[in-house]
Amino acid sequence: MTEKERRKHTRAKLRQIAQASQQDAESTQHELMASTKDVSEGGVRLEARGAFEIGSDIQVTFAMGEEILEAKGNVANFTIQEDGTVSMGVRFSDLSEDSRKLIEEYCKKKLSEQTER
Repeated sequence: MTEKERRKHTRAKLRQIAQASQQDAESTQHELMASTKDVSEGGVRLEARGAFEIGSDIQVTFAMGEEILEAKGNVANFTIQEDGTVSMGVRFSDLSEDSRKLIEEYCKKKLSEQTER
């Protein structure tokens, strides 16, 4: 099964500044500044100079147009790129209905732009 067949949601490129944070067992907040690479209703791919452990529950904040989205998710995977940055896949676990609709519309728009070319 290919990665595309495995996906439930269509991904669209999105380049925005993002913040990912995690609270540990001692209530210490750990933060990473990142940039989004792509987004879908199911999750977001971030690029950063570090990563949280796979399976970690995190909070992600990023902009889509004039809206600021905040979502909870967990780290599904990460890979270290040749330049030392980390590409981290985050699966949403808690996303508001308004945020989900905003992402859905964004992805539909990007997909239609790609098919028009």
